[in-house]
Amino acid sequence: MLRVLWGGFLSNDNAPDVSRNASMLSALVNIGLDVLLVIVFPFGVAGAAIATGLALLVGLAYLFVRIRNRNGHLDLRRFQFTLRLADWRELLRSGFPSFVSELSVAVGFLLINRNLLPYGTLAVSAFGVVSLLSNLFLRLFTASMLAVQPIMAFNIGARNPRRVLETLRFALIFSFAVGIGVFLVGAFLANFMIDIVSGDESGEFKRVAAQAILLSFVLFLATGSNYILVMYIQIIGKAVLSTTINIARGFVLIALFLFLLPDPLQMHLNGIWLARPFAEISLLLGLSGYLWFRRNVFFSDDAILKRAA
Repeated sequence: MLRVLWGGFLSNDNAPDVSRNASMLSALVNIGLDVLLVIVFPFGVAGAAIATGLALLVGLAYLFVRIRNRNGHLDLRRFQFTLRLADWRELLRSGFPSFVSELSVAVGFLLINRNLLPYGTLAVSAFGVVSLLSNLFLRLFTASMLAVQPIMAFNIGARNPRRVLETLRFALIFSFAVGIGVFLVGAFLANFMIDIVSGDESGEFKRVAAQAILLSFVLFLATGSNYILVMYIQIIGKAVLSTTINIARGFVLIALFLFLLPDPLQMHLNGIWLARPFAEISLLLGLSGYLWFRRNVFFSDDAILKRAA
């Protein structure tokens, strides 16, 4: 928790390189300790768990030293513990959409997994490969969202709505371009990625997994833009709308397409692979239309600067 908290503060305190270095240091330590505690000393899963915990502690210690030795807004030397109960409401209001987003995505994954069970172990195993690869590539879009968030927040505080909208426009174009690139990777390098993450598996498994990757990676055409738009809605103070969108994209739309595609539309297994991409694409189309129709509410100077008032 402290690692994430301090890293987030530093990223917004003009020191994203410190947070990045802590992550890289933790990863390198984790790899080294995995070799030591799993291969050299055969402690198995327990050794891997110990390695992860120690690696995070090393990263946290690095952040502690850097925070103490730099002159920034985050200062541990003058830290005094206080509950600041009056601020909890604002913290909960600002953070609730993100919490709902994480919870909704988890429920959506459970729904997809449950609908795959009748198709056997090959389908469930292929979903494991898709989930692993999707989570890796989703980091690109999470990084893009986290990169533009402090820029937007700074310009809202500086009462410069033009820069906020310029940043939003650039982020949408950039995330869409990255989404096209990731989709093409899934379309043309599916078998290569399967060989990397699954080892020596049967030809039938690779066929099912390759089809799953091809169809599932369609979601990347829309998910980056959805990340940016939802973050923008949240940052201008529309917490209720942001929460509603996160619930819809996380499992409501997925549940709808899981109901429609496999059986009523006779798409069967392919319908399950397409449920999440269809959810993301339909959300992007609907949300874009709604925001454009009410652009005076969401993109006007008053709407952007209301949070800074």
